[in-house]
Parts: sequence; structure tokens; C-alpha cells
Amino acid sequence: MAAMRLSVSSNRAGRGLEFLARFLNLSGSVEVAKVAGDATEFKSGADVLTQPASIAKALLGVATPPQTSMLGDSAAIKAQAGHWISQAMREDASGMLKAFDASLALSSFAAGPTFTVADAMMLHSLQADIAEAVRSGSIADFPNVVRWALVAEPTAKAAALDAAALPESLGITEPLLRPAESAKALAELLGNVPVAPVVAATAAPTAAKVAAPPAAPAAAAAAAAAASSAAPSTTPANTGKGGKGGKGDDAAAGKKEKAAKKEKKAKKPAAKAAAADVSPMAECDFRVGRITKCWVHPDADKLFCEDIDCGEASGDRQIASGLVGHYADPSELTGKLVLVAFNLKPRPLAGFKSAGMVLCAATPDKSSVAILEPPEGAVPGERVTVAGHEGEAAAPQRMAKKKILEAAMPDLIVDDGLTATYKGIPLMTSAGPVKISNQIFAGAQIA
Repeated sequence: MAAMRLSVSSNRAGRGLEFLARFLNLSGSVEVAKVAGDATEFKSGADVLTQPASIAKALLGVATPPQTSMLGDSAAIKAQAGHWISQAMREDASGMLKAFDASLALSSFAAGPTFTVADAMMLHSLQADIAEAVRSGSIADFPNVVRWALVAEPTAKAAALDAAALPESLGITEPLLRPAESAKALAELLGNVPVAPVVAATAAPTAAKVAAPPAAPAAAAAAAAAASSAAPSTTPANTGKGGKGGKGDDAAAGKKEKAAKKEKKAKKPAAKAAAADVSPMAECDFRVGRITKCWVHPDADKLFCEDIDCGEASGDRQIASGLVGHYADPSELTGKLVLVAFNLKPRPLAGFKSAGMVLCAATPDKSSVAILEPPEGAVPGERVTVAGHEGEAAAPQRMAKKKILEAAMPDLIVDDGLTATYKGIPLMTSAGPVKISNQIFAGAQIA
């Protein structure tokens, strides 16, 4: 009997871990046993793990050779890979295809620019959803998943220690990414979503030899070629007699000047439209801070005043937060890492100039409020990122005038795994995702 035992149930986490054990070809070292109920555990000697994400990481470590490098080669990639490994095993998978597509908008793979085991887990987890989307034709709503699958499928099969663990085919084919009918059809399929350039598919370093997958379809190049063929020629016409100068040349020059003016006018609304397409989250500047001092506002019994280290050379910034009643004493907050909405205009709160906002989660009735918790190891002053929503932070004046934070807030939610998310995509620091520890805040609004 194998020295290690993986007990899996028939739920989504159990199926995901059973797949991973096959993917890593662990049949000779790990006994996989199906059990009733929702109990899932991994025993290795005296050690017992029960959390699916922890079990997944442990399985990578016991593979022959060990495959822990398939989690990625940086803290940020490992954190993002860990997030999607957890999502792949989440029982409620509703909306996951949409959230994953949004996450892939500016990323080649699940965790960033390189293939990780998270991609294999998501291929397995989403196979039924993708097959149904292909069958129904709704796959066009998920252009980033299409692009990802075309590269992730062959890469996963090359990286697997047992390729038979993967589905034979998801049904994703090149025509789904590059419809040949017209440039307009291509634009509709891509949905005007910014798509990351697909890098040569390089798996995170692993001891197993990984064959290079076929080159991904160059959708952007196809679009450019189609648009180019439809564009009018800019070669000067031979309008004069015999191609010589004269009135014909003057007429041609006049037409050129008019065309240039028309083009300049057309660019203005296009620029405005491009600005309107910028995600509000891309313009928000959320930064990690550490509360160095906290006290009750002398003139407002519902406000705490905080000195917060946000990594600024000028020193701590001061912020007021309505957290009295949710924390018994200021000392509970002193020393805590928090998430600060950094690029807001300072405003007086009961005479105290507050230069930002501490982001919190709140239950629907607002009876419970708690700070969001960046992981230890996150650096005060670092800006939180959201995959697919990167961009230059707006100036405080623009944030106020355009109500950008207010536009982002409806999509800022704590997910079922207690991770702070924007449109289902985790808020990431260099040390991992921003979370909250109390289960009552699952599904809570962030404000």
C-alpha cells in the first residue's frame, strides 16, 4: 500500500484533486480513495491536510520529480496561481467562466505570462462549461478564454506527467478565434477587449521536459491585415495629364487637406470613446498601509483617527475612519496592515483633515464592518493590482469630478473564499491576495 493516502469525495474539490493526482502520475506513491460526504484529506505519515488548496500544493511536492516549480517563480505569480487553484475547486462555479475570461484580458495564462498548474486545474474545472459554450455558440462571449485554451491545452498535455488525465479536447479551434468572414466579425468576437499578446508558451520551470506548443494564432495581426485590406489607399493619385503637375495636382492637394482635417475631427470622439472604455478600477490607486497610531476623534464619537505608513517620504498620512463600535479599542488597529484608497482629495471630517480612505467590508445591514487585510509580507506603499484592470492612477481631482471610486465600488466584493475582488478578480499584493478573516463577510460589499 502507498505510504500516502488521498481521500476524495465526489464534490468539485475532490474531483479536482483526483485529477491533479492523475496529472502528476502519483498512482505509484499516493493511494487515492473515494469517500462519502464532503470530507477530503491527504495523509502523509503523521501529517494530515484537509484544505484543498494546501493538498494541491502538497501533491506537487510529492511528485517524482517534485513539481512545486509549476506554481510559478515569483510571489505574485504563486499567489495568483493559488487563487485560481482554489477557484477551480470551488463548489459554486457559477460565473467562473466570465470571471476567468476577465482575468485573462491582459494575461496569457491564469497566473501571468507563464503556464502553471493553475492552468491545468482550470482546463479540467471548466471543461463542461467550455464544451457547452462551444455547443451553444456563446463561446464568442469569452474571447480571452478562447485564446488561452488554444495555447494552454497543448502546453498542459506537454507538461503533464500523465497526459491521459486531461480531456481529449475542449473543442476550441482556431476558427473560433479568427472568423474569416470579415474584419467586423473578428472585432465582434474579440469584443473590443484588450487582449494580451500571447507569448511563446513557456511553462514555469519544471523537472519534467516540456515540449513547445504550437504557435498561438495571431488574432491581432489578422485583425490588422483585415482592416488594412479594407482601408483606402494613401498613394497619391496621378490626376494631371500625363502624370505631370498642374491643376490636377492642386485639386489632389486640396482633397488631401480636406481628408486630413476630416480625419483629425474623427479622432477626437474616438479619443473620448477610448477614455470612456477605461476601467474605473484601473484609475483607482489602492495601496497597502500600516496603521502606526490610532485614537478616537476628540469631537466625533464614531470616528477613529489614524496615522498610516503608506511608504511616503513625507511620512505617515492621516485618515479618519468610522470604525468606532466595530473595534473595541484603538489598540486593536494599531500595527495592522490595511488597504488605503490613496488618490482621493483630502477632506475635513469633523475638523480632521482625512487624506484617503481605509477600505473595509460591510454586511448588507452595515451592522458589522471590518478592515480588509493585506497579507503579511506586503510592503506599505505598494499599489494593489487587479489582473486586466491595470492603468495609470487618476489625479485626485479627476477621481472626485468623475466619481471614479463610486463607479468601481459596486464590483468590489468579498468572494466566498474571503478574498477581496473586483469583478471576481482578486486584489493582489506582492505577497498574495487581500483577504478578510471573518466568514460573515463572504459576499460583502467593499467600501
